[in-house]
Amino acid sequence: MLWCIIGILCIAIDSLTKLYISNNFMTGQSVPVINRVFHITYHINNGAAFSIMRGKTVFLSICSIVIICAILAYIFIKRPKNSYLMLSLTLIVSGAIGNLIDRLFRGGVIDFLDFRLINFPVFNVADCFVVIGGILLFLFAMRSTKDVK
Repeated sequence: MLWCIIGILCIAIDSLTKLYISNNFMTGQSVPVINRVFHITYHINNGAAFSIMRGKTVFLSICSIVIICAILAYIFIKRPKNSYLMLSLTLIVSGAIGNLIDRLFRGGVIDFLDFRLINFPVFNVADCFVVIGGILLFLFAMRSTKDVK
């Protein structure tokens, strides 16, 4: 139950940030928070990470649904007890659902976090959840592998 609440909160945070951006910015508008370092830039990405597979919204949506279903099936069938594993899977699923909602209802993902200092592509909160969840999953796997030896 705790993981469901965390997942719903993550999806809500992502949705609320995207709603705020879409209601208060025009596409392409950029506002510096720290000039030349971090800006809020409203961008709609109809591709995947780094805008790869641009225009493949249906394919990307299907891939997201398959991944979300696979992770949820694993959770419900295996019922993992490890909190790190559950947190990582919850963050990955939440981020994937957040971006899937955009793809299904907007035709593309709303991105707005723009770190210009390192010239990184514009991204969003859901992307953060997926990346953090992926890192935690990697660390869990490395620790679990080490314990096996």
